Amino acid sequence: MQYQIRKGPDAEYDAPTQSAMKAKKDAQGLEKKRLKAGADERDARLRQKKREKRLGEDPSLPTPIKVSSPWMGLMVC
Repeated sequence: MQYQIRKGPDAEYDAPTQSAMKAKKDAQGLEKKRLKAGADERDARLRQKKREKRLGEDPSLPTPIKVSSPWMGLMVC
């Protein structure tokens, strides 16, 4: 694949210079960084939402009753 550029609407197409190719490559790298930063920001927001959601007791279940017995400590396996 070969790129061809022209300086203006009336000019002929020419091969790009090395600096033009480097600028194109730099622009592509900046675009990748911008997309990655957006993805990182989305991930951070999702993690924040997960932190906000906490497990809780189901109100439809009866309240738990703590059971203790002096015999529970004597169990031997």
